[in-house]
Amino acid sequence: MSFKKMLEEDVDNIFLNQEEFADDINLNGNVYKGILDYKTTESAKVVVDGVYESDEANLYLKPSEEFLTSRYKKGKSIEINDETFIIKGVAKEAGMLVFKLSRNDGY
Repeated sequence: MSFKKMLEEDVDNIFLNQEEFADDINLNGNVYKGILDYKTTESAKVVVDGVYESDEANLYLKPSEEFLTSRYKKGKSIEINDETFIIKGVAKEAGMLVFKLSRNDGY
């Protein structure tokens, strides 16, 4: 078995297995198995008086053609589990699709 095939199986059987790491992720009204990893960061950038932007989370999902549409491009806002995030970047890492996310918060 090739390394790539083993990695794909690990994504399904371990990382996106709800008994191991994954949770139900409500993304724009659709539910997927995935991992929403909130980051704790001290760095935040002020966008407008009283509102700041910070690198907030990474979302890990199984790659799908659906996520290649313009709806999921850098700069677009998405709803995840009733929270609004801005997509800062999208990459494929270790067989999973990774959304780098930020959100605006205020005091």
